Amino acid sequence: MIPLNDNVRRQTFWFATLALIALNTAVFVYELSLGPSINRFIFAFGLIPARYTTTHGAIIISNLAVFLVPVFTSMFIHGGWLHLIGNMLFLFVFGRSIEDRFGHGNFLLLYFLSGFGAAVAEIFFNMGSRVPTIGASGAIAGILGAYLVSYPTARITTLIPLFIIFW
Repeated sequence: MIPLNDNVRRQTFWFATLALIALNTAVFVYELSLGPSINRFIFAFGLIPARYTTTHGAIIISNLAVFLVPVFTSMFIHGGWLHLIGNMLFLFVFGRSIEDRFGHGNFLLLYFLSGFGAAVAEIFFNMGSRVPTIGASGAIAGILGAYLVSYPTARITTLIPLFIIFW
């Protein structure tokens, strides 16, 4: 199912949601411009759990700034068009209503705290992994959780693609 819209009436314009969508899209366009050096970019700014764990499973944070930069930047890097479009569609459909309910600043706080929580969980559950984690999915999951709690009876207009396989 692909969400398209909800029936929640909003009182304010969703400036923060729009800014996040624009920023994520701009970073993705920048990624596309990098060509073959995109891997260096992803390894530099993506979240790599092995940077923060020892071989014995202990979590180490020697420098808070060095820890926080990839946690923040990895939320804006996406692995492809479908990854970006999917994340931004969910942010658009659900983020507008949550921003209206919480306010612009609290919405952004929820977004980034959710992304931070997802990054910490990734480090904890994948200690030693050298695979970069990228995308806004963790932050958007926090928005979805807030939406579920805030609007449990909201109606979501969805697209349900039907795939027919012919033999």
